[in-house]
Amino acid sequence: MYCDQSEGSSAALVEARSERMQTPDEVATIVRLHELGWGTRRIASDVGCSRTTVQRYVSSGVWRPYRRRGRVGKLTVHMTWIMERFRRPRGNADVVRQDLKRELGVEVTLRTLERAVAPLRQSLAAEALATVRFETRRASSYRSTLAPL
Repeated sequence: MYCDQSEGSSAALVEARSERMQTPDEVATIVRLHELGWGTRRIASDVGCSRTTVQRYVSSGVWRPYRRRGRVGKLTVHMTWIMERFRRPRGNADVVRQDLKRELGVEVTLRTLERAVAPLRQSLAAEALATVRFETRRASSYRSTLAPL
């Protein structure tokens, strides 16, 4: 991803330098250019990333993936229970939240539970859409009701 210097607007530079993960090949290029004596600003403009990104990769010398949060949420242990209960009130997260507090003693906000059941809500919507049927009367029954008297 290269920055277009001709546009000159800061909005174009911000859009061109959007935060995305650099590939291992790009990091190797960054390290090689630095070893050739290029400055971090020049490398950043050539590669299309921020100067601090270049500095981070130059100091480490290797590509590293983003660190993921290793935290386990409150609801992870109870997801099978939540999935079963979520289908009963036809996708009402607030009812499930109240049941969760009453039966298991787990208190979470409604928004936390909504985030956890978002994929379940999508599958319920897909199931509902897939089972909708449209029944029409046969043409012969229309003829009998519309026949002249």
